[in-house]
Amino acid sequence: MKYIKAAFSASVDWVTSFYAYLSAGKQEARRADEHRPASTGKLHAPKTQLISPLPDAWIKRTRNTMSAPVDKTLAVTADKTGLRHHDFATVVPRTKWLNDEIVNGLLLWLDHAINLASGITDVQTETRKILVQNSFFFQHIRDRGVRNTQRALGRKCVRKANFLDIDSIIMPVCENKHWTLIVVRPQKRTMSHMDSLTDCANEKYISLITAWIKDVLEEKFDKNEWKAVKIKTPRQTNSSDCGVHTITNAMCVALGFEPNQTYKAGDMPLQRLRIASVLLHGGFKGECSLHAH
Repeated sequence: MKYIKAAFSASVDWVTSFYAYLSAGKQEARRADEHRPASTGKLHAPKTQLISPLPDAWIKRTRNTMSAPVDKTLAVTADKTGLRHHDFATVVPRTKWLNDEIVNGLLLWLDHAINLASGITDVQTETRKILVQNSFFFQHIRDRGVRNTQRALGRKCVRKANFLDIDSIIMPVCENKHWTLIVVRPQKRTMSHMDSLTDCANEKYISLITAWIKDVLEEKFDKNEWKAVKIKTPRQTNSSDCGVHTITNAMCVALGFEPNQTYKAGDMPLQRLRIASVLLHGGFKGECSLHAH
């Protein structure tokens, strides 16, 4: 009998230890999830400030771009595009429209930072967490149709086989000198159009993106699975900050944040300097890091 009691006691101890282990594992998983970029769940508010103040040295460095020689390369983007005075002259002053080089350059660094933070070190062999397409990609499918983009996607190692495993696909759009953002979330089967001037999505864009997704997925596309969703964003308060809002909205979605709970229009002058700093720094690192908020 005493052996049975001993065995029973040992079993209870083992079960207790096992559940304690599971509990600890769940807690650790929850902690990890809080700091994991681009959560596949519902967008939420950050725990700390996304657009935080810059050190004085970086503020000075960004403003020095305005007096730099016009032919001097001041920064190089992730795709080796050189940025010069005329590029920074669209982001550092408060009343200028961002050009394609600034928007595309910043978002490509976002692509690099989010994938790396998610543990994806080689997109050739691992499915991306996010995919950023530059502004010319949407322009192409808008002007030439949605077909035959597989080769362009293939260069980013995105194919029909892994398309639905990607968390977010980010596409900046520039039309009539106004920047907006298209976000496709394949894992969630959603698409959104974010415009800092209105709550209403451009239905033409939504239809076009739906057709594009169908063309990419072919027989794997199920129209009943996909829906257009609204992502709340702050409204711009002037006629020049649409590009800054577009970049900031992309950052929010990539990090799993709801823009409307993350920043306000009054943050845009500082965000302009932060964008310039990231580009000058060669990505989200050092004082310009994308911290786990």
